[in-house]
Amino acid sequence: MENPDEAVVSSCCTDVYNHPLVLRLLNGILHPGGLALSALMAEKMGVTDQDTLLDVASGEGTTAIFLSRKFNCSVYGIDASPLMIEKASTRVTELNLSGHVAFRQSMASRIPYNDNFFSGAYSECSLCTFPDKRTAIREIYRVLQKKGKFGLNDVVIQNRELLDSELQNLLGRALCIADALSPDEYKILVEGEGFVLREQEDFTHLLNELVNRAAGNAQLLLNTSDINLQKSLDDAKSIITKVQKQIASDNVGYHLFIFEKI
Repeated sequence: MENPDEAVVSSCCTDVYNHPLVLRLLNGILHPGGLALSALMAEKMGVTDQDTLLDVASGEGTTAIFLSRKFNCSVYGIDASPLMIEKASTRVTELNLSGHVAFRQSMASRIPYNDNFFSGAYSECSLCTFPDKRTAIREIYRVLQKKGKFGLNDVVIQNRELLDSELQNLLGRALCIADALSPDEYKILVEGEGFVLREQEDFTHLLNELVNRAAGNAQLLLNTSDINLQKSLDDAKSIITKVQKQIASDNVGYHLFIFEKI
């Protein structure tokens, strides 16, 4: 299986999650558990109003803005997509949050901040898409202060060989499946760069809810008269069915991890 670089995967992710049909199928919720899981992750990290957080692959800035307002903390987001940075920065200006939230275009493998800059960092449903995960973790470790927490919630997979061919390509990567790791592999990867695991929890039921919601929304769109949308819908339904089968067979799931820099 060809291994595309970070910019290519990021571009594909941006295209997929900004597709009008995808937004309708997911009701705008782009990772399992939505902001409720983001808040739980931050609580498990012990986030307070004294913290400065790094949002790795921040997208349109939804989580960064939410956590800054909820915990009154500072959040800096990085994303490889210029479009996502533009959208996120516009929202910050509109909400008058410029003193608390900011975004910069950057690869996770080259984080543009000094050593020990952040008291916490997090990645939501994005590490699984990075071709060079080890370098990204090494960079997160570098910019974190000692005892800084790293919150990670992501897709987990037990056996890649059991994936349908459609889920093993670039689209599968963009859907957070093709290049995901097993729970043990995430632990080995992150601890291998100097972190220690403090907490881990299985939230596969939230992934199942997200996929089932998309399936229900697809059913509601069956009678559309838009031929182009109908073709996209047929493709989406096929992918959704394949993902549902992977979840039902316990091959694909969703976990939350809290690591600490030691």
